[in-house]
Amino acid sequence: MVEITRIENCTGCGACFNKCPVNAIEMQEDREGFLIPVINKDKCINCGLCAKICPVNKPKNFSEKIPEEVLAAGSSDEIRKESSSGGIFTLLAEYILKNNGYVCGAAFSDDFKEVKHIIINNPEDLPKLQKSKYVQSNTGKVFKEIKSLLDSDKTVLFSGTPCQVGGLIAFLEKPYKNLYTIDLLCHGAPSPDVWKRYLTEISHNKKIDSVNFRNKRKGWEKITLSVKCNDGYLFQERIKLNLYCMAFLKNIILRKCCTSCEYTKTQRVSDITLGDFWRINKFNKKLNDQIGTSMVLINSGKGRELFNNIQSLLKFQAKVPIKYAIKGNPVLVRPVAVHKNRDSFFRKYKRYPVQKALKDSFNEKYDGIIANFWDSYHNYGAILTGYAIQQYFFEKGLDYRLLSLSPQRDMRKKDSFIRKFAEKNLVLTKHIKNKKDLSELNNYADVFVVGSDQIFKDCHLKKFFEEFLLPYTDFSKKRVAFSASFGKDTFDMSENEKYIISKYLKRFDAISVREISGVNLCEQEFGINAEHILDPVFLTDKSKFIKFVDNNDNKYRDKIVCAILDNSQPVLNAINNLKEESGLEIVNIIGKNLPVEEFLTAIYSAKYILTDSFHGTCFALLFHKNFITIENEDRGSSRFDSLVYTFGLQDNFVKSLSEIKLNKLKQKIDWANIDTIIDSEKEKAEKWFEKTFNQPRTNIDEMLSNEFDIMKYPKFKQNFNLKNFLFSIEKNKIRTKIRILGIRFSFKRK
Repeated sequence: MVEITRIENCTGCGACFNKCPVNAIEMQEDREGFLIPVINKDKCINCGLCAKICPVNKPKNFSEKIPEEVLAAGSSDEIRKESSSGGIFTLLAEYILKNNGYVCGAAFSDDFKEVKHIIINNPEDLPKLQKSKYVQSNTGKVFKEIKSLLDSDKTVLFSGTPCQVGGLIAFLEKPYKNLYTIDLLCHGAPSPDVWKRYLTEISHNKKIDSVNFRNKRKGWEKITLSVKCNDGYLFQERIKLNLYCMAFLKNIILRKCCTSCEYTKTQRVSDITLGDFWRINKFNKKLNDQIGTSMVLINSGKGRELFNNIQSLLKFQAKVPIKYAIKGNPVLVRPVAVHKNRDSFFRKYKRYPVQKALKDSFNEKYDGIIANFWDSYHNYGAILTGYAIQQYFFEKGLDYRLLSLSPQRDMRKKDSFIRKFAEKNLVLTKHIKNKKDLSELNNYADVFVVGSDQIFKDCHLKKFFEEFLLPYTDFSKKRVAFSASFGKDTFDMSENEKYIISKYLKRFDAISVREISGVNLCEQEFGINAEHILDPVFLTDKSKFIKFVDNNDNKYRDKIVCAILDNSQPVLNAINNLKEESGLEIVNIIGKNLPVEEFLTAIYSAKYILTDSFHGTCFALLFHKNFITIENEDRGSSRFDSLVYTFGLQDNFVKSLSEIKLNKLKQKIDWANIDTIIDSEKEKAEKWFEKTFNQPRTNIDEMLSNEFDIMKYPKFKQNFNLKNFLFSIEKNKIRTKIRILGIRFSFKRK
């Protein structure tokens, strides 16, 4: 089936929708509320017309030089008061209509929640097309209708964004003398769905009588957004203070392609370009009387011909050097820059009220923060499980950021393959440099998650105490351990250390662990309940990993791929024996600084997998690859025991190197059953997620009473650096309570 163009480049102009001879294309909303073309496979005849006329795929029909003329102009005061800027569009449209022509432009729907292109030929309908609408309009089938009018020798004036003008020209495929085009200088196209939701919120879902994005009641440069409801309710706010308009101007709610727009240049695609002549004062103060001044670019001979017909109706006009137009409207030479929180907003705007999602985007507020080992040295499993857990939240419309921490793990010192993958595919918090920065994270999120991987391993907790036990978080914050791992089935610390750790673990709202043995450890060592939840790489859709696979890379096809961390001589000997037995080439992918994408490609393309890596095993299961896993006691075999128990593949896990035989690799695995088990574990995780993240907190009182008996445990290990944290003393007649790291320590006063 034909692919029209890459969806991220699509402008939504509707040219393909209008062109399809069998109506196989529908314009549907994507997850961000923008219209995109969707092809009905059953109707498509593979004629290729849609791809052929798509303006994204062909050179733009720009004029060969910069505008023939740049003007600052204004119509009468009466017209300008009812227009967005200088009222030039109104005069041009009136001229066309008076001469029995047709005008096409953007108009609000009756409920003001949508903007659509319509065609008019009655001057009484012109107010529908006047004034700015900061919403991307739906062009519908007007391109077809315009072609029909043009072929009938009717004169048509079309106005729209540059990409819509480009779409019309591409659709028509030939020039028409009776077509005039106006492009409106465009900052970018905001999401129609965001506008619809926002308008519903600020109007309290009342019936709306009018919407004006450019109310000039206080002057052209102090414009306001005003929404009037039929019961007399009036919402009015300066554009520079209004959340929606700020999001528009700061590029949070714009279509993705707007930040790489090919139409942002002085060479224009239309006959005339219209916009506000911002900063015209810099050229001539007399050209700004606070009612509105239009910037007019005459781009062609047809544009000059059309404009000449209204010149006698202008209140003022003046030629201006183009540099002044560029100063006030930089989109004449470059597209707008993408806002760093754009994707964050679109992940959450359907889950929350739009105004909250916008405030969070402006204030750098996340739904949650995740701490794990995603940036571990030479560790593919760590970064991929970090990626997986973030994607798990993203799929639910939640904006969870991975903690970017230093100096313990400074990305600048890490392998390039970790850094490059992180830069492309992970969304991080600001870089944390010290304990003050950690504490300030409380301003950015209300939920803190730790997991997955071996974050609760005894040696790791000693080194990364602050990171994984969350001592810096306020009592009001929710704390959750997500598929955390102890790495082994024992916890080797002193009683004092266990006591302190248990107090911090009891502050958590919920704890889930990756291994079944971890459930027992939590209960026996710390007196807390935990649930067993599979590693996040199983919980997110495996297509999230397959997209990184290079199917054209044949280096690993029909080979035994080794993901071996222990390169001791006995292991190497066992690998050589397997090579001789199988006659297959064996490739070890660990320790070679391969890109993360190549690591996944190798496992996906391999004939067999030999590994002693937990995540090497996970991806063999996900990608349906026959495997042998060597259980490494030093790194913790309980991780593998849990996989054996879950998937029932005892024969694929070996403790002795002598068991590495070709017949084990060739053993048939019931992959349908494996997928059924994964689906079942996903359902279990979903129930835990619902209970943990979507339900009110229940253990706040228990956490507030979580006190240390300082007389019983007077000595604390220096590992935890408690003395470096500030604490306050609250005194009363009976007890003294000391807060350290958010936990209350208490002892009886003598």
